[in-house]
Amino acid sequence: MSSWSVRIVLENMSNVDKDYRYMGLSDFVSEIQKPGFFLEPNSESKICEHILKLSEDVSYDTQNLVTKRFVTLTWRWGYLMALTLRLCGAVGLF
Repeated sequence: MSSWSVRIVLENMSNVDKDYRYMGLSDFVSEIQKPGFFLEPNSESKICEHILKLSEDVSYDTQNLVTKRFVTLTWRWGYLMALTLRLCGAVGLF
């Protein structure tokens, strides 16, 4: 994913419009499923923080997308523990 694409995804994930937040997350999930996907560590931590925030989004559609794509996000991504703990906390498991 190029820096430009990461910037756009981050902007969309933090947009005030719930549809843009959903679209940003959806675009990122689509991108990480492509062969040869690579994300710089600096960008990875920023996107991780945005996804963690989206797990508590006011839009249930966005929250559901995080939950539905959890396996995809963690399988291709190094922040499995942070995502797991945050999501389990959000649903009251911890």
